[in-house]
Amino acid sequence: VSLSTNGNAGTIGGTTTGTINAGSSSVTITGVTLSGSGTGVTLTAARTSGDVLTDGTSAAFTVLATVPTVA
Repeated sequence: VSLSTNGNAGTIGGTTTGTINAGSSSVTITGVTLSGSGTGVTLTAARTSGDVLTDGTSAAFTVLATVPTVA
């Protein structure tokens, strides 16, 4: 599967693909980033190969801006 966003929090980056292994019904994708903050953000998982699957879209959520820190 491949992840995409509706763009309400900028562009998606990091790891945006994963494989649903045979005999499984889920996949965990870590390291996903969004370039900005925003409200009404959704992520959509879409099939890229293999069995026919319907795209799935998350419920809308809010991405908060990061607070800069001094090391």
